[in-house]
Amino acid sequence: MLALVWPVVLAILILYLFNSKSALEVFKHIASLVSTVKVPGGLEIAFAGGAAVKSTQEEVIKGYRQQVITQYDLAANQTQISDTVERIIKECIEPFFGEHGLKRPDFRCTIHVRDILFQSSLYQLIDYLPRKWSAAGKVTRGRAWSVRYGLMGRCWRLEKSETEGSIPTSEVELIEKWGLTKNEAGGASKKQTMLCHLILSESQNPLAIFYLDAEAKGAFGDAGQMSKLLEVVRKAVQDFTLKDLLEKVSDNVQKSAPLIEIYADPR
Repeated sequence: MLALVWPVVLAILILYLFNSKSALEVFKHIASLVSTVKVPGGLEIAFAGGAAVKSTQEEVIKGYRQQVITQYDLAANQTQISDTVERIIKECIEPFFGEHGLKRPDFRCTIHVRDILFQSSLYQLIDYLPRKWSAAGKVTRGRAWSVRYGLMGRCWRLEKSETEGSIPTSEVELIEKWGLTKNEAGGASKKQTMLCHLILSESQNPLAIFYLDAEAKGAFGDAGQMSKLLEVVRKAVQDFTLKDLLEKVSDNVQKSAPLIEIYADPR
């Protein structure tokens, strides 16, 4: 009896699928998860293979990432994050070098925040400033890194600001002490001077990193001068209410995309 009934059921199901957009979407999702289905009577239905499933998964992640970028861009524009950082550069950071007898380095600056797509990741909120860095049309905002990566990751994990006037070039050292993979170490940034000021939220949790770097070693002076520059940045963040603006950005986007855990719990 079942062998006689199932063809009729299948025909009704096919008619329903062709006339229902939502059902087609459900069917497509099932097909992406299941490779074959055997039904009574010996019929075997083959769905998409592994490559198609992988393609679908990648499209989903790309869709989520674009959603994150769109939401962050909107929030950053509404709160004028780039304009505020540019004012800090012009009114506080650039004058610092002349006041301390340093040649103005060819530095760049940006803001990194908690990534709302992947847990344990940082997200570049704005393009590098001064604006000459983005004048060539290269978009750098929207990139993401693991919190295990480089000086930024160390700053975030230790929950304290960090500076370095000389970054190692040895692949082994970059892998062992800086959290880079072999491929990342081989193509690591040539920037030798870095400054990461950790901005804490009202609840004292890491909120963002105010990031500066330059290609030359010791571009921001010696250890004492870098410490003073760090204090200048800290005070500017407070005076220009950058923390408050970043809190608003976080509040606006925190429910905009799923937070996906991609690292296994070691416990």
